[in-house]
Amino acid sequence: MSGTAETAEIGMAVVEDAFLTLREAGLRLPPIPRELAERLTRTAEAVYGTGPLTLGDLAGVLAAVEDPAVPAQLGFGHVGHGIASWQFCFQLVTGSLVLFLRLPYGGVGSSDAASLAPINRSLTLAEELVVVAGAAVPSGGRRALVVLDTLGDAVIRLPGDAAAVESDDPLAEALARLRGG
Repeated sequence: MSGTAETAEIGMAVVEDAFLTLREAGLRLPPIPRELAERLTRTAEAVYGTGPLTLGDLAGVLAAVEDPAVPAQLGFGHVGHGIASWQFCFQLVTGSLVLFLRLPYGGVGSSDAASLAPINRSLTLAEELVVVAGAAVPSGGRRALVVLDTLGDAVIRLPGDAAAVESDDPLAEALARLRGG
């Protein structure tokens, strides 16, 4: 096997590995655009990506908002250190969207179903957001930005906005605004 078929098979095997790993942890698989699935690799235990951005590098992800030359990419997984400083991160750059999530995960008392619910809700909304942004935001210009970072900001900035706006629920607000609500 060679070329695209082999690459797709390898990528889908990694997607399946990610699905099984996250399912075992009680988490849903984040949205993986088809064009990125073929490039997905497992970069560490429970960490997946297409490179080149480092998972959890908010500054690097933010740079992609202003530079349409930054290629589509994604990363997700469980990052951190110590007893209670772990997070689940998901970052995605597409032609129309830059999305960054960093949510508490793991540590003492935070791996039960109740603590996983906010992550799974965010990933469900992220899946909707990828589709809606893809239809509503023209590729090649300023990308929509959505950040939900429990270590910092929760903001959105859609094309046409002068600046990022703080939000209590940036995923839901971005979805509503992109849908015209």
